[in-house]
Amino acid sequence: MLTNRPQILGLCTDVGCPKDATYSAHAVLVYGTGHDADGQYFKIYDSVDNSTEYKIRANDLGGFQAYVQKGGPTYKYFVYLGAESFIDKFKMQVIYDKYKNSIVTYSTADIQGTWNIHSLASGPGWNGWCRDNLNVSSSGTIAPATELCSDGTTNPQSGMFSIDSNGMISLSSRPSFQGYISKSKDLIVGTMTVTYGGGNSYYLTIGQKYDPTTTYTTSDLAGTWIYHDIVSGSWNGWCYAQTSIDRTGQATATRTCSSLTTDNPTFSYHDGSSRMGSSLLSIDSNGIVTDSSDSDFHGFMNKSKNLIIATGTSGTEYGLLVMQKADPNIAYSGTDLPGAWYMHNISAGPNLIGWYYCNYDIDSNGNATCSNIQSSNGRTVLPTSLSVNQNGTIGSSSTWIPSFHGFLNSGKDLGIAIQTDNRGNANLSIFQK
Repeated sequence: MLTNRPQILGLCTDVGCPKDATYSAHAVLVYGTGHDADGQYFKIYDSVDNSTEYKIRANDLGGFQAYVQKGGPTYKYFVYLGAESFIDKFKMQVIYDKYKNSIVTYSTADIQGTWNIHSLASGPGWNGWCRDNLNVSSSGTIAPATELCSDGTTNPQSGMFSIDSNGMISLSSRPSFQGYISKSKDLIVGTMTVTYGGGNSYYLTIGQKYDPTTTYTTSDLAGTWIYHDIVSGSWNGWCYAQTSIDRTGQATATRTCSSLTTDNPTFSYHDGSSRMGSSLLSIDSNGIVTDSSDSDFHGFMNKSKNLIIATGTSGTEYGLLVMQKADPNIAYSGTDLPGAWYMHNISAGPNLIGWYYCNYDIDSNGNATCSNIQSSNGRTVLPTSLSVNQNGTIGSSSTWIPSFHGFLNSGKDLGIAIQTDNRGNANLSIFQK
């Protein structure tokens, strides 16, 4: 029997959890006490959704730890039992009110607007990229839409988007499509399969919402950018780079790529080494980014001006690039990775390629697990141990993927990474918190 059932009152980060700050992403405050007959377990009543009790066990942190299944991902809660004095209750109620107001809710209206979409397909059915511009109504219906693919075809998307309470998105015209919209509601990442004459093609799709109130100038490109790309086609591989761009758009990059192929303007130096490359980038008033050295390069900058998604072509090589702006004023630590993430992945290469997505949970020690997995080929290739350095670079100690390289954005809620898996395929992974 429970006595004086405790209630969740707020995020630990609002007042701090000195005993274990690593659980701040999903920590809560409770008041009261309660236990089973054996005295070792406590149950927490979730007063946010007003429906569920969670059983937790005491640990040696001076608090309590719970693994809770809610809407797909497993959230880790660090629970701090507070005293029941009037003042403490008052403070906790204020915290709880802040917590309730910070909860992200989703509806179809969140998809309404104009979206710039960049997608990459990895064969055997077809290799290439597509760029879509979608106008979505308040009901989720797509109309009108335009599309251009790397082979010159135009087959604009149609149908209706749906979104559930957790931000997961489906598309009526593409039953295999599954996406997730960010908490900022301006970024959608998804995967899908499309069948062509030669077989299946596996897509990674990234949508960025256009904000008509945002204007852009060339100076918005200035700064240090970390980019990761994946390439499919006659060469399958990845590159990452640190790119410095001045206020005129002149970009200089040190690139590292996965394997040998022909050098070319967009995806230069695919020989496993690090070399310098340069280009001149431009941006128009609507956020469209182009490259003077590559007429096929096309990108879009988000309204926060810290993320560019682009596609490009060199011969029969097709690339999807993600550029994240580095903020020198942001410091990173090991506490930035723990929490619940959604991950989407695509692979390109010679053997058993495809996509997968999952709930990706990282604990305070950097140990990662993938749950609720959906995969086009029944496989997942992901690191089981992650770390982030003070500059935001994400690494892995998983010995079977030494090539892993990633970067965490300044908001610490978007991670991009590349790797070569144990079948020789190139992989691009996108993590959304």
